[in-house]
Amino acid sequence: MQYLKCKCGKMESWTTEGILPCQFCSDCGTTLAGDPKGHREPTPHKFIREVRERNGIPKIQLRCLICHHIEDDRDDVKIAKEDTEHVKIVKNALRNELECSE
Repeated sequence: MQYLKCKCGKMESWTTEGILPCQFCSDCGTTLAGDPKGHREPTPHKFIREVRERNGIPKIQLRCLICHHIEDDRDDVKIAKEDTEHVKIVKNALRNELECSE
């Protein structure tokens, strides 16, 4: 077992497998390491958009391909800057849901 922590000490982990390169402390921005010389610059997350259904309502979320970190659900207007096919489908589904509930 290895004990790893960030530079500020707020994030720590016991692990046998190590830490993925995009896992880092959100406070100090450093990766976890066993000694002060082991901290590296964090690698940015590689997010993909996923459509998940919660309570029958489709939502778009972002998930990292490397560490599987999931960003909080946000509506598709904030996430999507361009209209792709799956975003159009979600927009239509949300509009239909709003029309049905009124």
